[in-house]
Amino acid sequence: MNKPARFFLILMILLCGSLCQAQDWRTLRTNGVYMFSDDVFNEYHAYRVDSAWASGSDSIFMSFPVIQQLDYDCYSPTEGSWTGRMTVVKPDGDDVFINYRYDSIIIRTTAGVGDSWLMCDSGNVTATVIAIKDTNLLGLNDSVKVISLSSSLSYINGTKLLLSKHYGLIKMPELFNFPDDPWGYQHLTYSLKGMSNPQVGVQNLSRRETYTYDIGDEFHRYHYDESGGWSMAYRENESWAIYRVLEKVTTASPDTLMYRFERCMKQHNYYSDTDTLSDLFTLFHDTLLITHVLNNTDALNFDQLPGEPAYNNYNQLYEHTMNLHTSGKRGKSYPDTDETYWLVNPLCWSPPIVDACVGRTYYYDGIYGPDYYCAYWVYIINTQLVYYKKGSETWGTPYDCGTILSDDFNEEVTARMVTVSPNPATDHIEIALKNLNAALSFELYNLTGNVVKSFLITEPTTTISCSDLNAGLYLYRISGTSGFIASGKLAVQ
Repeated sequence: MNKPARFFLILMILLCGSLCQAQDWRTLRTNGVYMFSDDVFNEYHAYRVDSAWASGSDSIFMSFPVIQQLDYDCYSPTEGSWTGRMTVVKPDGDDVFINYRYDSIIIRTTAGVGDSWLMCDSGNVTATVIAIKDTNLLGLNDSVKVISLSSSLSYINGTKLLLSKHYGLIKMPELFNFPDDPWGYQHLTYSLKGMSNPQVGVQNLSRRETYTYDIGDEFHRYHYDESGGWSMAYRENESWAIYRVLEKVTTASPDTLMYRFERCMKQHNYYSDTDTLSDLFTLFHDTLLITHVLNNTDALNFDQLPGEPAYNNYNQLYEHTMNLHTSGKRGKSYPDTDETYWLVNPLCWSPPIVDACVGRTYYYDGIYGPDYYCAYWVYIINTQLVYYKKGSETWGTPYDCGTILSDDFNEEVTARMVTVSPNPATDHIEIALKNLNAALSFELYNLTGNVVKSFLITEPTTTISCSDLNAGLYLYRISGTSGFIASGKLAVQ
């Protein structure tokens, strides 16, 4: 063990010793990683003490910082954690979180049922312990204090904090801006979902875990993208694919994972403009050798905690987000280039102004291929997992290889093709379907998301007036009993 590490360990032991002697309850733990999930976006927010020191009889703890919004278009990776700038643990049992204004937010760990105190320097928040109860937390039993907040601020009044005796705050608001609401978030509430010491619940997702498969694993994926229409040539690219792991290939480097896959795939390419029409199906039933290199630039900083600032070689700042797939698999994003922050000055990073399709690419635990969705102007891109099988675990609705590769499948896809013309339109539009087996729903939206026209399509060709519409751009959506069929953009002159 090197000297700095030995010094830090000794300091932590001394601080922990003083804490344990002063109080039985504590708001935070100083060893390990703690994963919280918010109650609105269901994304994960990590906490980890990176440094600690003594200041007189107080103990000071600093978490790793996250990217904080300081102004409308100014962000910083150095101002503090979502738990505040720092935490000051006092010998009398008051744990003090320092917010963005350097005001104090007090959690009185020694308070009993019925005890109240002013929680903030501004004095508009009162905290009261309303109960102490035994709780099962991530499979662990512990005592928990229920702390209720009363305030003239409606978004805080009635908020509950949960303080576990041995595992700290397990439910809490975002504290960096508390009790203010400068960006209109009205304070997300964070609940503990996992910790590394002891290791229970949700853990941080690593690049190696995303690329670890077993023989027999199957991943069924769907891809769709379209561009054009209006005054541009129209193009669709759609594919249905099944990937099955046949072999784990031995490699010379422990940082290289290699697999042999069986691929069953049908690809449909459609292109049209005023002079050309191309409608092509291509099938694949072959094997692929897939290589994942864990230390290449693509994987740069992926193993960092969600929210932990990362820098690339182009003077850009970004962060990974982490959530759960609907199947329950952990997922972590690799941000789009246009989601990074650019250095304006040493204290300010600014997000770019982007006129393009921007989205996050998500990788999931042990799942082949990322998910991505983006819709903007004349572009739609959607690639997603529809089914997986890992051992005895399955999720989703599987494709069938024989069905995908059949000519009947081609005819079914072709039957869905829809033409909306003219585009741009003046006084009417005509909706033509290659095949109509049942009534379909057509909805036309303005750019604020309001439905301006809605009707049933009961004939292969339907004409509808649009003379009552204001000039501009609209979005249409066609759906049936089985769900979405087609969408696009319509310009009215």
